Order: sequence, then structure tokens, then C-alpha cells
Amino acid sequence: MRATRQHDVAGSSASIEVDLVGPEVTAVRFSAPADSDGYRIGETVREATTFRESVTVVGRPTLPLTVGRATRHATAIRGSGTTVVFTYVVAEGMRTATA
Repeated sequence: MRATRQHDVAGSSASIEVDLVGPEVTAVRFSAPADSDGYRIGETVREATTFRESVTVVGRPTLPLTVGRATRHATAIRGSGTTVVFTYVVAEGMRTATA
């Protein structure tokens, strides 16, 4: 939803449009593990989130991932336009299984 507001300042007018709804996720893709049994210790898991509209990444956002019974956080490594890429390196004791 977008809202537009008209402002009059010192005899001139300007319109400001504000997007009130966050960008919609259209796709989520994970890299495939090298081994069919799942990701191994030290292997990097890459996740790409695609949005319907352009997004701006500020700071180092993280994405929670469930690994076994634990929650780990993938960190954004790049993001521009409509895609943000996150990575997580599988740690000792965090062997994952494929779906």
C-alpha cells in the first residue's frame, strides 16, 4: 500500500509518496550440499531471497536457520536490487540433513 500526501511550503507544493508495506518475498533458494547426505562441517550454505521490488540492505542483517535442533544465523553477504544472499558455514557438531 502506498500513501501520498500533498505539502504546501512557502507557496510551493510537493508530493511525498511513502511505501507502507514491506517488500514481498517471491523466491527462496538454497545451495545444494556437495554430499547427498547433507552439508558437512566447514561447508558454506548459501541462501538467496528474491523480492518483488528492489530492496536496500543496511548493516549486516541475519537470517535464522534451523540446523538440527539449534538456531544459527546466516549473514547477508550481498544485496542489491531484488536479491539478497546470505551465507552460513556449518560448524562443528552442526551436521545437517537434506530434505
